[in-house]
Amino acid sequence: RLRDISIEEQYSSSNGKIVYAAYESHPRWRWVSYNVIKLLDVATGQQRTITHQSRYFSPDISADGKTVVAKNVALNGRSALTLMSADDGTPFRSIFNDSVAYFSNPKFLNDSTVITVLRNKDATTAIAAVDVLSGGIKNITPPSSTVIGNITINNGKIYFTASQHLKDELFYYDLAQQQ
Repeated sequence: RLRDISIEEQYSSSNGKIVYAAYESHPRWRWVSYNVIKLLDVATGQQRTITHQSRYFSPDISADGKTVVAKNVALNGRSALTLMSADDGTPFRSIFNDSVAYFSNPKFLNDSTVITVLRNKDATTAIAAVDVLSGGIKNITPPSSTVIGNITINNGKIYFTASQHLKDELFYYDLAQQQ
């Protein structure tokens, strides 16, 4: 299946499902646009839209395929992480923090923790662990002026790109050794 029109390349897959954000415009007023979450079942090839008239970006799907996390950007620019049902897109938790200007690239570490890049209000970025139950945020990397992106988690390591010395380089953070 071809992916619907999207303004970002990111997608996520788990438990036989692929999730991504797709661009849609209002059927009557084309200048009003949305970013909706699409869920594709790999086994059946059936795709469905689980959110409508929303502003979600960079979704990730949990290991059991039941929960989606995505960054939500309100019209006023406020950023939050939203957890929703993968069945129908019903949001059940929204996490925001006044010191965080922007959440980016959220990825499930496990059922209770999401790893994300934070852009703080002082223009620094850091990789952080967000407790989805309490909303608590704990920095994994120290805040810096480095641009961080493209998080992937595999075998207890967080892989990411970061700009350093005028080029993008690949790094990883070992969660077990905390370095």
